[in-house]
Formats: sequence, structure tokens, C-alpha cells
Amino acid sequence: MDVSEWQKRLVDTFSTDEIVGKRLMAIIEMEKAYGLHVVNEYHGYRVLTDSFFDFYIETLHAADDWISVNGFPSDAPSYSSVFLFYVMSFRRLRAAENLFLCGYPMDGYSLLRDMKDRAICMGAIMNRLGSFSSLYLGERHIDDQGKTLSRDEYIDVSKNREKKERAVRKQMIGEESGLTAEQIYELKRWDKLFNEEVHGSRFSYFMEGGPWLKGEKPLSLGPIPNNPSIGMYMNRSNEIGWMIFRTLPFLQLSSGAFGEEWARKWHILDESFRSAIEDLGHMNKKIAWAIIALVDQKFRLSPEEIYFETD
Repeated sequence: MDVSEWQKRLVDTFSTDEIVGKRLMAIIEMEKAYGLHVVNEYHGYRVLTDSFFDFYIETLHAADDWISVNGFPSDAPSYSSVFLFYVMSFRRLRAAENLFLCGYPMDGYSLLRDMKDRAICMGAIMNRLGSFSSLYLGERHIDDQGKTLSRDEYIDVSKNREKKERAVRKQMIGEESGLTAEQIYELKRWDKLFNEEVHGSRFSYFMEGGPWLKGEKPLSLGPIPNNPSIGMYMNRSNEIGWMIFRTLPFLQLSSGAFGEEWARKWHILDESFRSAIEDLGHMNKKIAWAIIALVDQKFRLSPEEIYFETD
């Protein structure tokens, strides 16, 4: 059977009214309706998140413009790798947000686990607790001279990276962080909950499937707004977004490179993130105060920060 034949067989088998996969159309409509629900019901979150993405894009463009005029400085050989890190991080955040807006908040939450780790990694780098290569590029298959690593070399590099990561996590959110015992407890719990969704989708299963298991609601194949899962995604998105946002000045290659207006926007957005997370704290969510302490102590950054080599 050639390609055209198996394609025709699929079309003949799964077409209804000359539409392949027509049953999916109802699900797509539910996904669109979910996004409209989020936009209409959670205006504050949407304004903050869209402002953050707009600022993130402006920052990447500002860095790219500076490079176009001045070129990559010879004394900053790792800058291009760091810039790419921020571009890829932007895409990952957008992927999480698009999953959320299509009705799959816990799948977006799973992607935020990676962004949580990236934020901690970059915070550690800016606190001079490790280098970009040791904390992020440790798994690369090619060495600094462009030579492909052997299997044993690759294993050694990965083990060293993991060891360094564990040490840095203790310094950022663990026993050696200088945070209070209660703050460390909340952050460890926060950290562990991401794994519960990534490994087994347990939150999706119980939060969104639980009502059907209890006989409270009919089972739906398409997404239906669920306030607990929506809230869980939005809160984690704000927290991780704030940490990533705090590190964006690291992309400046000279003091004030992005301009006074950029710095003014930075301060406005910073205050807005803080306000959103304080609001969560006032709802008796202890994790909010732990996040604020983490940001204040480990992400003590401002628009005056500039890039420095870590390797």
C-alpha cells in the first residue's frame, strides 16, 4: 500500500459529511469557549500576563537591536547562548499559556514545572552560585570545541550537572537558602506538587475527573472550566513569571542599554506581580509569602543589572 492509498483509506473510513474527524469539531468549539471564559472572567490575570509577554518581547527585541548595532562583545562569549535560553523560555511560557487558554490548565501547569526550574537556575546564576554551562548546558552532546561527547563523557557531564543542580537548589530554596523553616517547607511542597502532575497527571485526574467519579457531573471529553484548576495554573504562572521577569535585565550588555522607558515599565510590572501575589497571600495561601521572600532574597535584581560572564 503506497502513501496515497493509506491516506484515501483513512479519509474513506473517518469522514462524516466529507469532513475527516468531524466529531473533533465539537471539542474544538469547547476549547474556544474555554478561552473566552478565561478572558471574560479573569481580566486581572489576563492584563498582567499579556503585559508581561509584551515586555518580554520588547526586551528580546531591545537586546537583538543592541547586538545588531554593536555586535556580540568579544568578552562575552556565552551571551548568545544565554540570549537563546531566554528566547526558548519565552516559547515555553507561550506554550503553557496556549494550553491553558484551550482548556488544558493542568497540562500548561506541567510545562510550568520546567520554567520553575529554569527560573531557579537563572536566579542562581545571577547570584553567582553557578555558571550557565554547569547549570543549564550540562546535558549537551557537543563539547566547547564542537566535538561530539562519548557516551561515558555524556554520562559524566549529566551527573555533574545534576549534582550541581541539587547543591544550588539547596542554596536557592532549601536548607542553605537562609529562608525560614516555614518558607522552605512551603517551597518544597510547591516544588513537589509540580511533580504530581508531571508524573501521572494526578491533579488533572482528580480535580477535573473527580466530579464524574463521585457521580456529581457528567463526563466530558472536551474541556469545561474548573475553578480550582484554573486558579492553580494562574497562581503558578504569576509566581514563575515574576521570577523570570526579575532576571530579564541580565540581557543588557551595558548599563541602561534598554533605556529609561524600559526601566520605568520594569518597575510598574514588578509592582503589579507583587500585588497579585500579595492578594493570594491575603487569601491565607502561605505559599504566596514564601514566594515573595524567595523573590526578595534570591532575585534581588533591578533594571540597573547588566550581563556578566559566568564561565
